[in-house]
Amino acid sequence: MPKFLKVALYGGCFAAALLVGAHYTWKMSGSDQWRLVSDKDGVRVYEMKEPGSTFMKYKATMRMKSTMNRIVAGMMDRDLKSCAEWNPGCVSEQTVQPWDRQDRSFVHFYRVNLPNPMAPREFLLKAQFTPDTQDQSVFIQYTAMPDELPRNDCCYRVTHMNNNWRFTPAGKGEIEVDFMQDMDVGMPYFVYNLLAPGFVHDGLLSLPRIVNQPKYDQENVLFATTEAPTLTPPTTLASPIVTTKTPASAFATAAFK
Repeated sequence: MPKFLKVALYGGCFAAALLVGAHYTWKMSGSDQWRLVSDKDGVRVYEMKEPGSTFMKYKATMRMKSTMNRIVAGMMDRDLKSCAEWNPGCVSEQTVQPWDRQDRSFVHFYRVNLPNPMAPREFLLKAQFTPDTQDQSVFIQYTAMPDELPRNDCCYRVTHMNNNWRFTPAGKGEIEVDFMQDMDVGMPYFVYNLLAPGFVHDGLLSLPRIVNQPKYDQENVLFATTEAPTLTPPTTLASPIVTTKTPASAFATAAFK
C-alpha cells in the first residue's frame, strides 16, 4: 500500500476515534442544573444537560400584558391559520380528538414544512390543560403520541416531545409565563442544541402578538364541568402535502406547540 494511502487511512481512523470519543464524552456529561444562557428583551432562557442524553432541555420565563382568557383561547385555537401563526411553515392541521371538557384535553395533528433537504415534520400531540383554582394559574402540557395513528412515508413523525407552559396571573394586567422544552425533532443534536436557545427566545417574544387578538376575547372554558361525549379517533389521517415555499425560519417556533 502506498505510503500516502496508509497515512490517509490512519488519519481517518484517528479522526473517527476522536469523534466517537467526543460523542460519548458529551453524552455522559451534564450537571442536571439549569444554567442561564440568554437574558434579553425581557425573556430569560436557561438550558440543562442531563447525563445520558445528547439533547439539552430548555426553559424560559417572562412577563407579558394579557389576560388568562386570551391565553387559554389562543392555546385552544386549532385551525390552519392559527397553526401557521405558531409554526411558520405549517401546511396541515387536523383535530384528532376534539376538546373534552371532562378531561380538559384535545389531540391534534399538524405538519410543518422545513427548508430543503429536511423532510416535513409531523406532530401528533395531546394537549392537557390543568387549571389551579387557588392561584388561577393554568398548566398546559404537550405530549407526543406518535403511534396513535399510522405514519406517513412523506414525513418525519416527531416521537419525543414533553413541552409545557404555566401561565400565572401576576397583577397589574400581567401574566407570568414559564415554558419548558424537552423534545427531539429529528435534527442532529449538535445543530439542535446550537439553535434551540434562539428559537425559545423568539417563540416567547411572539406569544403576546399571537394571543392578544380580539378573536380571543372570550370566556375561559377550563373550569366547565359538563361531561363531553366519548369520541373515537380516526384510523387514518387525511392530511395532504401542500407544496409551499417554506421560510428559512420554519423551525423557529415549531417547538412551541
